[in-house]
Amino acid sequence: MRLLQVGGREGRRVVATDRGRSWYVRRARTIYDLAQTAMRRRTTLAKLVESLGSSGEADPAALYKAGKVLAPIDHPDPAHLFVTGTGLSH
Repeated sequence: MRLLQVGGREGRRVVATDRGRSWYVRRARTIYDLAQTAMRRRTTLAKLVESLGSSGEADPAALYKAGKVLAPIDHPDPAHLFVTGTGLSH
């Protein structure tokens, strides 16, 4: 399963893609919130997304093209999130 955060007129939403199908995750606004909920419920993100269900089909390619895809994860307080890499080129 792949998760995307997107923004638009409807506000922030999460898109899930699995087995060739993409959908907006019902009641999900951020991947961070999904992760926090999954930890509280002691479940996986995939199981949580499945339990929340769909609030409509999504087209990730159209969302990318429209510039609506956001960073994969963020934090309500940006000072608490650092995205780093190894710097390796192989």
